[in-house]
Amino acid sequence: MTPLSVVFYTLATVASLVVIVCLFCIYRNYRYGDRQQWREFWRKRLAWLKPDYIINSLPQLDIVRLSHYGSIYLILDLDNTLCYPGSEEIDPNVVDMIRTARIRGLIGGVVILSNIIFPSKKREGRVARVAQLLRAEYVCAVRPYTKPHPKAFLAAMAQLPGANKHNTVVVGDQIFTDIRGARRSGIRSVLVRPLGRDAVYIAYKRWLEGIVFRLTKWR
Repeated sequence: MTPLSVVFYTLATVASLVVIVCLFCIYRNYRYGDRQQWREFWRKRLAWLKPDYIINSLPQLDIVRLSHYGSIYLILDLDNTLCYPGSEEIDPNVVDMIRTARIRGLIGGVVILSNIIFPSKKREGRVARVAQLLRAEYVCAVRPYTKPHPKAFLAAMAQLPGANKHNTVVVGDQIFTDIRGARRSGIRSVLVRPLGRDAVYIAYKRWLEGIVFRLTKWR
């Protein structure tokens, strides 16, 4: 083993021990301290991840409430929000809800914003076909401007004439991409519970989301 490797593994071990000690302290304070005070502490620290609303499924979206001051424009996530991962089927109730809201003038436009981690015509074609079902626009965000980068959300709003930060609402199932990106862009956000299981590269985020919700008790 080279001297550089020894230094690397030593630093990695020290860092791991520091993380373990910090996690232990967090658990100990939460378990035996003032839980309400502890919860408020984390709510302030994690406010950059807090959605404006939380719903169990997309048909529960209260469009009347969101459009209280005029028509709104929706930026919708695709996987686990509109469709199951890999699927192109949308809940008929969602289609009817959006069509009815458009007729009533509550929705001015809809755009699907989906991260394409590994760009391909097949993946982009799927997004386009789902958007067609909703008569919506679509944006495939690719690196380095995937969600939560504000440029992804600005690109989505650019597809909707009349949309701005005040009349646009982001709806998605992930706090580290959809909700974080919405907050960075100054847009209202709605967190929806995921429809199904996630891809492997997303599953670890759910574990982190679980920690955030345990610490904050957001509802």
